[in-house]
Amino acid sequence: MGLSYKQLGDFKKAIEELEKARKLSSFDKDIYYELGLCYMKDNNPCIAIKKFITAFKLDNKFFDALFHMGMSHELINEPKMAEMLYLKIIENRPSYLAAYNTLGSLYIRETNYIDAIKIFKKLIDINPEFARAYLGIGVAFDKMEKFSEARRYYKKYIELKPNSGNSQFVLDRMDLIRSEKNTVKNTHLRLVPLTKELGLFC
Repeated sequence: MGLSYKQLGDFKKAIEELEKARKLSSFDKDIYYELGLCYMKDNNPCIAIKKFITAFKLDNKFFDALFHMGMSHELINEPKMAEMLYLKIIENRPSYLAAYNTLGSLYIRETNYIDAIKIFKKLIDINPEFARAYLGIGVAFDKMEKFSEARRYYKKYIELKPNSGNSQFVLDRMDLIRSEKNTVKNTHLRLVPLTKELGLFC
């Protein structure tokens, strides 16, 4: 019942049913994990963190719980905790691609562009077809005003995802970079909302 309500988007009802299940089976990591997800969706990240911690204590290889714990820490503006959790996942499970992508995105929001580029490049080393890694590097270079490098990675992103929801914005951005009329002043004006407009790093 809890999972059914979750699928319907009724997270309060889902939590109610999952809490009943938890009382019947207090050592089921999946119940705590699903509760954590529902509390996240219901805008209660602090409670979500507690559920994810319990799920991970029950299984210290349950990296999905650790990953969403990191996302919950981001929601309560604790980026250092989130960073630590993503790095722990990467250290213990190097193939967990979402951890690289989310950590790179976090670094961009924290204006740590050099580390963002490093993380996204590691992601590309693992999976050269991971389009968002190229987009992340492009955004990082763009923010650093290294426009030729930014355009190169934007171009690769477009090659991989020509019909994505971000494609038109990226194409427009590439045209603006290429334009001789792209002065330092209007570049700064465009860069401020860049991450938000792309809608990828949230």
